[in-house]
Amino acid sequence: MVNKAANKRGQGSRRKLLETGLAQFHANGYAATGVDLISKAAKVPKGSFYNHFGSKEAFGAEVVDTYSERHMAKLRQFLHDERVSPLTRLQSYFDERIATFEKLGCRRGCMMGNLSLVKFLSTPGLWTGLLVAAIFLAAATRLRRYRGPI
Repeated sequence: MVNKAANKRGQGSRRKLLETGLAQFHANGYAATGVDLISKAAKVPKGSFYNHFGSKEAFGAEVVDTYSERHMAKLRQFLHDERVSPLTRLQSYFDERIATFEKLGCRRGCMMGNLSLVKFLSTPGLWTGLLVAAIFLAAATRLRRYRGPI
């Protein structure tokens, strides 16, 4: 039975696992990141991983949700700025994303893009998050054609 962490200690372990998984998937990819590595890096017993998540695939779906929620919050900050035009809002969002990737030396790539290349990810929750990422990519491509380089 999977525990959605009813107590504070469990919630902290769950959050550590998700944050660590997100960082590890981003750095190493899904296939190269094992449950043992995630548990050790999060300093959470491996048994706790399976207490919170039924499988690596279920965990992956929640990591995608966490990643998507963060980026949706960031996107909302830009899109709700009514001081500028809608096109400028979208341009500003992509300018910020590009600046972030450049600051990181473009070493990590796009976690969602990398995950979409993994053949066996058939968990519906993963594909929902990947679809959102695809929509953002399509919007960036269209904006670039309309306005020039982003």
